[in-house]
Amino acid sequence: MLQQESIKTVLVTGGTGYVGSHVCKYLLEQNYVVHSIDRNLNARPFANRFAKGYSLDFSDKNDLDKIDELFETHKFHAVVHLGANSLVGPSVTEPSKYYRNNVCGTLNLLDMCVKHNTNKFIFASTSSVYGDGHQPPITEEVTPRPLTSYGRSKLMIEGVLADYHRAYGLKSVALRLFNVCSASPDCEIGEVRIKPTHLIPNVVEVAEGRKEKFSVFGTDYNTPDGTAIRDYTHVWDVAKAFSNAITMLDDKDGNYVFNIGAGRGFSVKQVLNAMEKALGKAIPVLEESRREGDPSHVSADVSLAEKHLNWTPSNSNIDKICQDTVNWLNSEEYNKIDLSKVPQ
Repeated sequence: MLQQESIKTVLVTGGTGYVGSHVCKYLLEQNYVVHSIDRNLNARPFANRFAKGYSLDFSDKNDLDKIDELFETHKFHAVVHLGANSLVGPSVTEPSKYYRNNVCGTLNLLDMCVKHNTNKFIFASTSSVYGDGHQPPITEEVTPRPLTSYGRSKLMIEGVLADYHRAYGLKSVALRLFNVCSASPDCEIGEVRIKPTHLIPNVVEVAEGRKEKFSVFGTDYNTPDGTAIRDYTHVWDVAKAFSNAITMLDDKDGNYVFNIGAGRGFSVKQVLNAMEKALGKAIPVLEESRREGDPSHVSADVSLAEKHLNWTPSNSNIDKICQDTVNWLNSEEYNKIDLSKVPQ
């Protein structure tokens, strides 16, 4: 009986997404019983190996009764909420879609938690809440100025979480993720992108022969090598942060917001050099003009997460990030994936 009572069951939304699948794997290795809901469950079978998965959508009213049954049956110890629309471009052109899913859908989940006395909620927020114009490293205390409905929708939920804690006693941690990248160190799971928008996946597109050249947008920034600097965070460090957040809420009341990043930045040229080293070959480069609105340097101050989550970004040096990425590309698991069937 005592052994049964010590088993903790967690629900992960977006559990077959890039970050979600790594979080499921990490939690499973920490001896949680992991369940996940994901509307793309059947389209990403390679990412559905670390949780009991359900093809359900928390934004679809027709699925809410089934999700309610999951809460009633499993008495979840915590909910880890990673399900969201997250592409910056469409969030500008289709804001209604982003607010309905990222805000209204999240309210559905929060109300389920309140109804079923699941009082720990870990939320995947984003550095996009900050917008532009902040001096690096960015702390949680600066005034958020989101530029898109994606960032604004995440900031809205951070405010909702504060209200739900005050009114209903729902404890929460919002993790503001910076540029998540790489793969699990054992190569069981990694990033799979079709038409990627982030830097490292775009280098991968060139390395895999799906693009001719890698575009460097701007070589005249006020940085040591002239290229823009960003904070790249190893996905395994990110997964650990979600696990540590559950542990923190086991012992503490409150609602919290933490940056989750490398705590330092790497330039585009540094990333490119590290990828070429890991690949063992040169990457053809096309130098282009700066993109409007791109800041020269963005990086996170992670001191609050280090202090309160007992967390450090121990894998987030650029050589390890790139080597684990390449190891995943060369892995048997990656090469079994039919990329033509992966949702964009």
